[in-house]
Amino acid sequence: MKVLKAGKNPDIHEWSAAFECTGLGNEGKGCGAVLLVAESDLYRTSSHHYDGSSESYITFMCPQCGVETDIVRSVGHYRHKNVGRKSFHNLPSPGRGKVRQAQTHLRNTGEYIAPHRI
Repeated sequence: MKVLKAGKNPDIHEWSAAFECTGLGNEGKGCGAVLLVAESDLYRTSSHHYDGSSESYITFMCPQCGVETDIVRSVGHYRHKNVGRKSFHNLPSPGRGKVRQAQTHLRNTGEYIAPHRI
């Protein structure tokens, strides 16, 4: 959403940054679109391993191709340079079913709905 005329609290701005759809952390099959991703576009995903450990990620879904890209990983080496020192709290965790619904909706209608908004 874009603010056309600032209201009473113009100093409150949602964090956003440019990211490329790379599919990082998700089989790497992104389309290469460059996107302005806002904090409200982000959601948490996770993976669980046989040894009982788990990892969490901060993820967005590309509105062009439906591929997910991770920008922050809880453990390990990748954290996108555009994130800087930003920490994310209270992000939704839509689950794989909601992600698949959003991808199917995009494929069938061409309309993007973020998985955590379905």
